Amino acid sequence: MKLVFSFLSKIILILGLIYVNVSFGVETLTCDTLFSEFAALNKPDQFSVVNLFARFRQNTLELLSQSEFKTPSHVRQIAKSLGTNYLKAIEILDNEDFDVAIQLDNKSREHIVSKGILNFRQSGRSQGTMTSRDLVESDYSAMTTGEFQTLPDSIKPKSAYLRPKIGSTLNPPEAIQYLGGDRVILKKSRILDRSTFTIGDSFNRRHYWRDLPDQYIANSWDQLFTPWSEKDLLIPALALGIRENKLGFPMFLLKETEKDFNEYINEFGRGTFFKNNVIIKTLEDGTIIYSPIGGTLDFPEGSPFSNSYVKWGASFDYVEIQIWDSIDASDIEAFEFTGIAPEDDVIQNFIANGIEVRDANFSPPRKVILK
Repeated sequence: MKLVFSFLSKIILILGLIYVNVSFGVETLTCDTLFSEFAALNKPDQFSVVNLFARFRQNTLELLSQSEFKTPSHVRQIAKSLGTNYLKAIEILDNEDFDVAIQLDNKSREHIVSKGILNFRQSGRSQGTMTSRDLVESDYSAMTTGEFQTLPDSIKPKSAYLRPKIGSTLNPPEAIQYLGGDRVILKKSRILDRSTFTIGDSFNRRHYWRDLPDQYIANSWDQLFTPWSEKDLLIPALALGIRENKLGFPMFLLKETEKDFNEYINEFGRGTFFKNNVIIKTLEDGTIIYSPIGGTLDFPEGSPFSNSYVKWGASFDYVEIQIWDSIDASDIEAFEFTGIAPEDDVIQNFIANGIEVRDANFSPPRKVILK
């Protein structure tokens, strides 16, 4: 009897997926896709990535359907009429004319091939923020914190971002230079179907709203981890960055000549630091570059996206990509370094595993060939 009930419950979930496609006007699932999703749902592993993404997608489309935009394809339709920057954003997404990269410090380079890319929990870094991170990521996942904590650490997301491909006329986001001097470029064909995204840094976006209750229920699609399959929702935000010749989002420039970074933190405290604006860097002339935390995206007056496109705005200036499940050497296309080059044996190990090594001290990065 239990087996029959379990089977029927999975049939109902598949029917729910069909309902979402019909009701919200998204592309129709093929029979092959439905059967493959059913097969994954029928596995005894309750933590399968397919299970999670079916849930993420349904949550995203349900909230979007309650907005004035209704569906991702509706966002695309509106964007097509708004000019060159929007059309460029559509072209970039359609042609996957970007890289998905992860910034790393140079202490990780020797272990990438053997261990893969680890999230904060697996690496042991940022242990002091794990409680906050569980809270943030459970909110974005529309789960209770307790439910999210039962997921295996290996499945939980690894943070990446979008950057221009070599040869692009667009500039990369500025904030990523503070996330480490090494980076890996991932194979899009192996990771995008298990990736979600947020407009800006997910942790700091949610941190800005720290006065919210510990368990926050999302009321807008951008407060959720959004599956890459719904990437059309990125078009308006990307268009703003393209306006500034960047694959990312605009940043504010404010004059502040009396305080440097540390003085600002010491005077106002860490809470105010996060509540207002995060300082990215101070230029030689005293200009401080800030990145908006929880600020609204700067759409032109009268834009159809100026009021209800997103509720939380951006944090830092990059599209954050969350990759679920493990990332190993077979998922990596290239390794790029700045500063001191890795030892020859490390480079050889990358190459032996099909990973191209590039020296990013040059622009564009140069392929490394051992003699």
